[in-house]
Amino acid sequence: MSATIKSGTNSFHGDAWEFFRNDKLNANQWENKFNGNPRAKIRWNMFGGTFGGPVIKNKLFVFADYQAQRFDIPSSSSNFTIFTAAEQGGDFSALCQTGFTGPGGTCAPAAAGSGLRSVQLYNPCASFTAVCTAQSAPAATRQPFPGNVIPTVMISPVASNLFGSSLYPAAANSNFQSNAIFTTSAAQKVDQGDLKVDYKATDKDTISYRFTRAYQNNPSTNSQPLLGNGFGTTPIYNTVGDWTRLIGSSLVNDFRLGWSHVTLNSGNSFDSSVGQFGNTIGIGNGNPASVNGLLALNFSNSALSNLGQAEQTQSFDDHVWQVEDSIAWTHGRHVFKFGGQVWHETIKTFYAGNNGELGLMDFDGRFTNSSATNPAGNTGDGGADFVLGLPFQYGRGISTGQTWQQSSNIIGVYAQDTWKLTDRLTLTLGLRYEAHTPWVEEHNQQANYNFATGNVDLAGQGGASKALYKGFYGGRDFQPRIGFAWTPEMLGGHTVVRGAFTVSSYLEGTGTNLRLTLNEPFVPAELNAIYNNTPLPGTTTSDGQTCSQRLPTSGT
Repeated sequence: MSATIKSGTNSFHGDAWEFFRNDKLNANQWENKFNGNPRAKIRWNMFGGTFGGPVIKNKLFVFADYQAQRFDIPSSSSNFTIFTAAEQGGDFSALCQTGFTGPGGTCAPAAAGSGLRSVQLYNPCASFTAVCTAQSAPAATRQPFPGNVIPTVMISPVASNLFGSSLYPAAANSNFQSNAIFTTSAAQKVDQGDLKVDYKATDKDTISYRFTRAYQNNPSTNSQPLLGNGFGTTPIYNTVGDWTRLIGSSLVNDFRLGWSHVTLNSGNSFDSSVGQFGNTIGIGNGNPASVNGLLALNFSNSALSNLGQAEQTQSFDDHVWQVEDSIAWTHGRHVFKFGGQVWHETIKTFYAGNNGELGLMDFDGRFTNSSATNPAGNTGDGGADFVLGLPFQYGRGISTGQTWQQSSNIIGVYAQDTWKLTDRLTLTLGLRYEAHTPWVEEHNQQANYNFATGNVDLAGQGGASKALYKGFYGGRDFQPRIGFAWTPEMLGGHTVVRGAFTVSSYLEGTGTNLRLTLNEPFVPAELNAIYNNTPLPGTTTSDGQTCSQRLPTSGT
């Protein structure tokens, strides 16, 4: 895709505009009406203007534009679900609305179409008189919790501390679901402007310069401290200079220099009152590297809403320097284009990984269902697993906040012929060669496994290259372009049929969290453990996120 910006002319021109939205003009959503909540508030203004004209007539021109967005979402309230007072004490009897009249006093099945809850909880441990841990003896056959009540002595210390904290959300009503309220506000603030100067130096030479500056700030807040806030800032700089030279009536050369700088910082944050809350409530290594907040507690197979944040912090500081030259030659029915480009790319990055700086723990009811390997339906609850302190999964990304910096070059040359074969058929035939040099890290802080030796190679050490892999400069760097535009006479000359084929490359490398810079020993290993088909997990919420857990007796 090609885009261009206006230039000034010999006359002064300008315009101004605004786009406006407001909740006063909106209808309320049905779910808000159902829960008795007011319509969500919104304040959205987009405005801007342009101005251009001559500095020296027929010689020097200027054009400028400015655009802004103020997308403010004032405080709006929504419902979410927390543990009821009874559940905080281990009483999950509300999961069974059909009564405990089934075999052995279990929850009776619900009649088809009744919509009644009929969930029975089971004890994964042999004992009903002690906290269930990774070291506990698992039940040979899981026994039901009578009345779906977990004995107080079995409630995990983490759950007790969470429910006893003043930061845990207060109930807004006595409902089983939608029993708490959070209030959020958010904003998207964008400012963007361009300045372009065009100078007609001679009848054959035109010089232009453009500078672009943009800044975006997207803060969000939540009234519930344990749900966390959000932030996102994006400063952008872009500038380009262009010199076009008319060599002859059919030959034009264009030379261009450019620089782009894009910074992106986004993630989650917590109010200062939260502090190192994971450690406070007893989650082992709950705040790695002293990162404040509460890790994500995710519930499935449960009515509960998630709590906390994984803190998937990311920081990208990317520069691109570009030099290119192209020449166009018109000859008869042909328009030939030849050119070359050199790009130098530098990326300075911190990415916490998919599991985030604080990490996560997931609970899905597999440890309170009827069996570790073949559970019956309508058994188990993710919230009950949490009360017992038994996650089925935990994970954590990188918590150091340390950036790494890589650089690479792109070299491209091309030739293309746009050939008007007939008045109704035009062919475009081209070939591009594009080579990407391997990525190197500024301080040689990257590592790679050497399949030939079985060793881990460190960049720039022991005879290893700085990139730790070889660049590719072979046949696949040649990229053909073939296209056509055909105006069939049978269709009256008003229809154009177009088609094209091309081979293109985009980027040397892979995803941000899969690069050689993220290998040990320069970056700590990310953690991820899943406990499948095992009577008990290898770790509890008190153990937290650790590499030294007891491996499960079966499963992974």
